[in-house]
Formats: sequence, structure tokens, C-alpha cells
Amino acid sequence: MTTAAGMPALAVGDPSRRRIGLAAVIALWTAFGFVVYLWIAKEIRLLYVHEPWQNDPYDAVVSFAFFFVPILAAFCLIRAALCNSTKPLPVRRVRELLIASRLMLAVAGVTLGAEWLSFALGVERELWDSATVVMLVALGFMTAVVLVAAVLVIGALRGTPAAESGPDWWSDASAVIDEYWRPGMPLGAVLPRFAKWVIDHAALAARGWPLATAAIVSIGFGGLLATFQGLAEDGFAPPVFILYTSVAAASMFAFLLAAGAHLHLAGERQPMAGRSRRFADSAAAAAAVFAAALAFRQVLQPIVRFVPGRGIGHLLAGCLLVGVAVAIGVFAVESGLGMHRPRQIRGR
Repeated sequence: MTTAAGMPALAVGDPSRRRIGLAAVIALWTAFGFVVYLWIAKEIRLLYVHEPWQNDPYDAVVSFAFFFVPILAAFCLIRAALCNSTKPLPVRRVRELLIASRLMLAVAGVTLGAEWLSFALGVERELWDSATVVMLVALGFMTAVVLVAAVLVIGALRGTPAAESGPDWWSDASAVIDEYWRPGMPLGAVLPRFAKWVIDHAALAARGWPLATAAIVSIGFGGLLATFQGLAEDGFAPPVFILYTSVAAASMFAFLLAAGAHLHLAGERQPMAGRSRRFADSAAAAAAVFAAALAFRQVLQPIVRFVPGRGIGHLLAGCLLVGVAVAIGVFAVESGLGMHRPRQIRGR
């Protein structure tokens, strides 16, 4: 390992680079295969109607993975595109690439685990036939591929040292444009400047106001997803639109907070501490539990009965009640244990 301008880097020809490159490439191809597998299992009705995991809560996990895995794969592609074999490789870049790959494979693994659980519990047993056998074979193959990729990524990550200095996700996203955009391409003079302007402002928002940024992105994602779903189904009533928007926004908000913290998308900003950190943890927990409560709505019927009314509004209110209760519980526990105190208080 070498150090250039105070930035740790792996030298050209470093033997660890081959192991890192193999793990990253296999992880990306695994993510591609996983998304194709999900699409086939969910969109081909001949197979879908005979799957044990066709309904909630298992189908909710599959639906979330449909978005989360491609998002993480896009982040991985940004860093992988700048891993030039003829140049020194910043350690921070490859380490965060491997961390993102590990998280991407973890999401895939949880999804496959949920599908195996539905099979083990005999869910929708009366609908099983030869198509179910085909999907179980595909599930087994996909599980083996994800496990192999995970072993490679974890092994490469263990052999890669930590490094705080070096390019972050946003600077690498801008560098990808400089590296690959050519002046002769359509809108070659305008589009790269606009793309870099978007990246710069997104980085400023994520670094300065991570919670607010995650909330705005999540609400926009939920609204767009509900709109597209409504167009696909020739429209639906406003309460259904609110339901789709709420569950999509809540799941994306929880994902962005968890993934953002894991991947350090907020850059070099001072880590949150004290009440702000406890509030962030509570908000993430509430959003995750709200989405999970909708997926497990049948199990939560005894709790939902305490909420007056009926229909979709009644269901949303009941799930919101569960989410708020969890948020209060997380905040109270973290406060009681003195977690996430500022460093100067910890040192006393």
C-alpha cells in the first residue's frame, strides 16, 4: 500500500487488487442476476401464482428488494467504474465499494431467506405444483450464488485496511462524468455540467441535512411509485394512493437512513450525537416498523382494533400507532442508557 498526497492507496500490481476486483465484479453480476430472478418470479403469472411467497409479508420483502438492490448496485458501479488497473487505487474507494457490495448482498440474502421461510412454513400449500418446484430450484441456485459472492466480498473486505481520507461517493460520482463523458456525445456541452450541478447540490444536501434530504427523497419516491402503480391499474381511489405512497415512502426513508449511515453518504460531517442522533434512530425505527406493520397487518389485527373506524384509513392509523409507539420506545431506551452522547460528555 502506498500513500499519495496523504491519501492511502493500493499500488499498481498490488496482489490484493485482484481479490478485491473479483469480489466486486461477482457481487455486481450477482445483483443483476438477483433482480432478473425477482422479475421472473414476480411478473410471470404462470410462476407467481404457485409461489409460497406470493403474498404479504413475504411479497413485501421481495417488493422492497426490487428497489433497494438496484440502488445499491448503482452506488457500487460508481466506485467500480473508477477502479483503473493502471493507476493507484484509493483505499477508501475500494473499501466503501466492498461495504456497499456487502450491504447489497445482505438485502438479497434477507429476501431469499424470507422466501425460504414461506416454503418451510408451507404457505399457500394448496397452490403448489410443478411450477413451485421450478421456482424452488431457482431459489436454491440464487441462494448459492449470493452466498458465494458474500464469501468473496467479506474475505476481500477483511483484507482491506480502513482509510478515512480519500474520495467519497459524491466526488467519485462527479469524477465518473469527467472520466467517461465525451464532448462528441449528444448534449455533450450541457448535460455533464447539469449532471455535476445535480451531484454537487445533492452532496450539499446529504452532508448538511441528511434527515430532511432522506425525507424529501422518500416522499417523492412514494408519490412517483404510487402514481405509476395507479396508471398501470387504470387509476385507484385516493385512500389507496395514500396507502401506496405511505408504505413506499416509509420503507425508502428507513432504507436511506440505514444505508446512508452504513455507507457514510453524509461525507465528512460531524456525526450526529445526543438528542438529534436518538431522534434519527427513532425516526428510522418508526418508518421501518410502519412499513412492516402494513406487511404483517393480519398479525396486528388485535392492536388495530383499538383504533376507531374502518377501511384503509383505519389500517394506516393502526400501523402509525405501532410506529409511533416503537419510536417512543427507541428514544426512551437510548436516552435511559445514555447512548450517543457527545464526545465531550463521554470523556468526563
